[in-house]
Amino acid sequence: MRYNHESYLPIGAFQPILGRMTLHGGGGGGFIGDIIESVSDFVSPVTDAINDYVIQPASDVLAASDDYITQPITAPISQVTSALDDAVIQPVTEPISDVGVAIDDSVNDVIPGGWGTLAQLAAAAATMGQSLAVQAAAAAASTAASAASAAASGAASKAASSASS
Repeated sequence: MRYNHESYLPIGAFQPILGRMTLHGGGGGGFIGDIIESVSDFVSPVTDAINDYVIQPASDVLAASDDYITQPITAPISQVTSALDDAVIQPVTEPISDVGVAIDDSVNDVIPGGWGTLAQLAAAAATMGQSLAVQAAAAAASTAASAASAAASGAASKAASSASS
């Protein structure tokens, strides 16, 4: 099968053969493929045995160490921090949070546009109205440029009609 820049390669399309990557179905195979398959068939039981008798037991030991070493140390610390949170932090932060929610609800209910309107008013106050003046100046400059362009266009068309007569 031929592949181009518009086609999708199947998963596992490239196979490593003798240190090179070969497109699956595009070379290799035959005698070399048989050798690779034979070596793989020979090595696979060895790697499976290493996994079953070395890696998996080591993983089980690590899991047991978590139950018998890590948990007895971290569990009491977690209980203390949880009690501290319930006894000290929550009673302080909960009323502050309630006040913030009440302010947010009031602003959204009373002021049209809510916090967006307040942000615009704050920006105008911070710049002493300068931002509004800059916007007005930009609009005036745009209008003047449009008028000048229209006048130049009108003069050019009048000159062209005079020249053709």
